[in-house]
Amino acid sequence: MLIGTLHDTHARGWRGLTPLRSTCADVKRILGVTRCENVIKAEGETINISYSEKPCVDGWNVPKGTVIDIRVIPKRKSALTDLNLDLNKYQKVVVIPYDRHDQSGTVHYWNAEDGVDLEIWDGKVESMTYFPTAKDDHLRYPNSLADQVRAGASNNTDSFTKFDEYGALSIKAEKQRLTDLALQLRSDTNQNGYIIAYDGRRTRVGEAKVRAEQARDYLVGALSIERERIVIIKGGYREELSIELFVGPRGQGTPNPSPTVCPTEVQIIKGKR
Repeated sequence: MLIGTLHDTHARGWRGLTPLRSTCADVKRILGVTRCENVIKAEGETINISYSEKPCVDGWNVPKGTVIDIRVIPKRKSALTDLNLDLNKYQKVVVIPYDRHDQSGTVHYWNAEDGVDLEIWDGKVESMTYFPTAKDDHLRYPNSLADQVRAGASNNTDSFTKFDEYGALSIKAEKQRLTDLALQLRSDTNQNGYIIAYDGRRTRVGEAKVRAEQARDYLVGALSIERERIVIIKGGYREELSIELFVGPRGQGTPNPSPTVCPTEVQIIKGKR
């Protein structure tokens, strides 16, 4: 049954259930159950399903009750070779328990593009997990983080130093903060400056972006910092509009933003700034 399932719906979820697309109602309809539990028994298989608790809580900006991932544990184990898969599309990862000394462990074949993880033990398929595909990155929160990962940015936050953070400041006070950043960048020409801009819970469209661009223009125009050394990052949303300033080595990606408010909770204010 597992073999047929994989061939029929590979890269499209399991039996018509697709991560980030299917809902609790779909689970009830397709599996013939009355409750959306995390563990479901169906035709000899054990199905573990995780659901979104609320938008952005688990890293995905999807409604409550949306299916996040599906893990299928078959009653009868099939050989990996019986699946006739092109394993060149999969990344092989061996997980060795810390208390084993013979270097044997569980093998995972991971396909991030299609959202499939095969767990193999002794040549047999122990489980199959369906998770969001690479094409679902736009639903990840914050979107800017997904964009950075796709562009090959580093997730090593230790490479970056938080230099400053501020919210509503006078123009004079902000210029002083930016002057201090410019002094730091002049002292080490191998560093870039990073401006992470967060819109507030109540915001106008593009408000934080405009603030960040004004800061960059001041660093470049008034303080003579090379434009390519100042990187603006869309940070998402916080309670209030805020700006974070980071410094870090060139060519090492970008620092990760840390939003605190989900986009679905944001009130967009109409009218001029």
